[in-house]
Amino acid sequence: MSLLPLLSLPDEKIDIVTDAVRGWCETRRCNVNDVQGRAAVQTAVAIALSTERLTIADLSARLEENLISSA
Repeated sequence: MSLLPLLSLPDEKIDIVTDAVRGWCETRRCNVNDVQGRAAVQTAVAIALSTERLTIADLSARLEENLISSA
């Protein structure tokens, strides 16, 4: 997973993003470094930047919604 998109986030959101993206990728059996994984990272970072309070469960659900609707 590239760390560059995560640099704009505070530490607690970095943990949430990485956990949610890893879980999303594991469920789909994809690698965080392939096209799907990179899309998940970009989407998760965008959601994290636009959301004040964020949990792994919230981000995972929103990640699912956003990536399914864009497929």
